[in-house]
Amino acid sequence: MTKYGGRRKQLSSGTASGQSLEAQIQQLITQKKYSTAIRKLQQGLKREPDQVLTVSESDIWLLQGQDEIEQSRYSQAEKAFRKVLEIEPRESAYYGLAQALIFQNKPAVALALFQAAFEDKTLPKSLGGSYLKLLFLDGKAEVAEALIKEQDKRFYAPHLHWA
Repeated sequence: MTKYGGRRKQLSSGTASGQSLEAQIQQLITQKKYSTAIRKLQQGLKREPDQVLTVSESDIWLLQGQDEIEQSRYSQAEKAFRKVLEIEPRESAYYGLAQALIFQNKPAVALALFQAAFEDKTLPKSLGGSYLKLLFLDGKAEVAEALIKEQDKRFYAPHLHWA
């Protein structure tokens, strides 16, 4: 009985080689097997919800989105970045999603994303300049100018100077 009990314990804590959940996930990420890494993370946290890992689900989705952009798979990148934003609003996810949308010739959707995030104050200040650029690209210079006058504290000085 002890012969099999030890094996079960190894399988529940990692692989047969005793590799930690963290190491397994990092290996999957290195191999660009993001979906598998997410499943492994979710399963591991379900078994042991109190364990602390250096990688989160949103980190993996973000890496997948960035990889999809590099591979010119913009629709898949859009899905990955939207998943990151569902989990937690992150500057890199907003930027990546806008990039994916623009590459898909959807600048109006990118503008709507930034506009909604700006209005509900979840758009990071560092992306204020990108928001202004999207407004200019959409022919809404007057809206950009009004925002600069009325809400200048929500933009960095270089954004204001550029606009």
